[in-house]
Amino acid sequence: FLKITLLIFLFASIGFFINFEINAQEQSEVEQLIEASQEEKRKIEDSILGIEDSIDQINGQNYSLRTKRSKLSLKLDELIEVMNEYSGFIEENEQLITSVKDQSDGLRSELEENVNSNYKNYRFSNFELLFTDQGKALDMIRNSVNFQEITQDKINQKLDKFNDLQKVTDELEEIASSTQESIDNLETEIKVVDSEISSLAAQSVSQANIKNSMLSQVATLNSEIANLDSELKNLIAAKAPTVSVGEQSGGGNTNSNSGNSTKQVQQASGDYVVTVGDEKYELTSPLTVEGSSNLKINNSSTYRGMLEFRSDTDVYAINELALEDYIKGIGEVPSSWPNAVLESQAMAARTYLVKNLGKRSSKNYDLRDDVYDQNYVGVGKETASYGQNWVNAVENTSGKVISQGGQLISAYYHSTCGGHTLNSEDVWSSSRSYAKAKSDWYSSGGSVVSYDAGSPWSYKKWGSATIDDSTMVDLVNATIYLAVDSKSSVRQNQIKRADWGGLNPTQLQAELGGEGFTSKYGELIDVKSIYNNGSSIGLNTYKTTGVLVEGSLGSVELNADLFWIVYNARTPGDLTLYYSNLWTSKKESGVWNFYSRGYPHRVGMCQWGAYGRANAGQSSEQILDHYYNNIDITSTDNMVVRIGLTKITTPNVSISGGDLSIKDANGVEVTSSGLISISPK
Repeated sequence: FLKITLLIFLFASIGFFINFEINAQEQSEVEQLIEASQEEKRKIEDSILGIEDSIDQINGQNYSLRTKRSKLSLKLDELIEVMNEYSGFIEENEQLITSVKDQSDGLRSELEENVNSNYKNYRFSNFELLFTDQGKALDMIRNSVNFQEITQDKINQKLDKFNDLQKVTDELEEIASSTQESIDNLETEIKVVDSEISSLAAQSVSQANIKNSMLSQVATLNSEIANLDSELKNLIAAKAPTVSVGEQSGGGNTNSNSGNSTKQVQQASGDYVVTVGDEKYELTSPLTVEGSSNLKINNSSTYRGMLEFRSDTDVYAINELALEDYIKGIGEVPSSWPNAVLESQAMAARTYLVKNLGKRSSKNYDLRDDVYDQNYVGVGKETASYGQNWVNAVENTSGKVISQGGQLISAYYHSTCGGHTLNSEDVWSSSRSYAKAKSDWYSSGGSVVSYDAGSPWSYKKWGSATIDDSTMVDLVNATIYLAVDSKSSVRQNQIKRADWGGLNPTQLQAELGGEGFTSKYGELIDVKSIYNNGSSIGLNTYKTTGVLVEGSLGSVELNADLFWIVYNARTPGDLTLYYSNLWTSKKESGVWNFYSRGYPHRVGMCQWGAYGRANAGQSSEQILDHYYNNIDITSTDNMVVRIGLTKITTPNVSISGGDLSIKDANGVEVTSSGLISISPK
């Protein structure tokens, strides 16, 4: 029996070690797969940086070509105007030549008639000389000769004038011919430039597609590596508060290529029905509308320039206008703010536009009018309260853009940094030398204060529910539970609050057993946020890295990123820390509050920080020098830009403005001095 028992134990032991060896091998293989995925991810991200540089170069070439085209078009317009003047001169001269020729012919006829008449008189008077007064006959002869001489002088003068006019006309026609040749050459050059622009736009779209494909690969790899449950992600995102961004909130660009929120245009054959008074016209896409004054859509939004309606895009209307007029319509900061902020915003917005020209050329426009690019509101920005302040700031900085090393920067900006901006690579895949993390903290009266302290998002509790001690212990327990294996989809599901399908506090405590907070660390005493530079806010604080939870029997420091996940997935009501990785915990009136710092992406210029710096006496140049690294202020030419109007949410629009001209793709034109309506057929 003893031998049998020993044999069984031996075989069991061998099985255990074999099983252990297999598990260890599997674990090693998994680790190798993860390491390989991470290496692949790094390679793809390096490729993305190269593609982004390539896109920047293409956009730079596109910008140069568009600038060249604007100059050529301006020169062409000037030559056409000169040509029209020459044509007018030639026509006037030809009329004068005809008039002088008619006068000369008339004088010649008069002279011939006089000569003939006097010849007859002179012939008869010779016969009569025998019988009449010789003095009278001589007077008749002298008068005839004088008349002929005077008339011949007049004819000669007219002939001289005729010859001079003919010479001028010949010279004008020679100049006109040369001018027409220059016009033809310019038109040919513009066609070549247009072809190059189209080619570059196609290259940019192709590169962007490759980049998006690679970003998708990175996202997939991130998902495999992090293994964060997709349902949990959706719940966290759904819990995030909806914020109205734009002028009132100081919203900035998000550097996103997404456009999914825009309604897709749907219409048959690209045709439109245009109603002018009682008349209806069927016109073919694309349809353009211009007027002698600004154009108002649906008696609401007003735009400068031209409006275009077309089927091969993802918006209902496109606004084409001059670059500087577009900047006047940017609604990113309140016009009542200090001039230094307005000038900084104008230069940043202008730089972002020019840097991203052609970004959405596949949709037949350059940029959107929302926070996926920049918040563009049209003429309403100029006519609103303090609007002239904004117009002045745009005009005072006309043509000024932000560069580094001779290249335009991607002038990222945002509403609120919460005391410190982030590196571009902290938020997106790309690292940009001009978009580096910068402190917005300063010392005041022994305390550390942020320049953006005036922002409602500088230090904000998102949501209205409360966290008492028992709820806080539950959040701590959930973080401890998730930390055992943060990649486990089972644990990720279980740390969701109970009404979302997770474990309730009692179930979670049972799962932890003796490892729960109260069992191991005693009664809850304090919860402190730990930052990248310690337990208190300092001049270099930019991120919350840990949560120190103190109990009566000891303390534990939790990973801030894991606590962030638990907080967003498990807190009651609509409490969330969604918008920032910099946050502070604080007990007030017996409950625990968590204050998020900053909104939304915290890269580049902080608009509320610029507001604080301007109030402290800093100029626009000083503000830009702080938020963007190693930059120069350079200049750009005015040019035509095209903006997709996502804020026009209906395909059926009415347009008002002075002397409207509507033209379709076939050149068919309809005019109106009043209201028109446009609807897809």
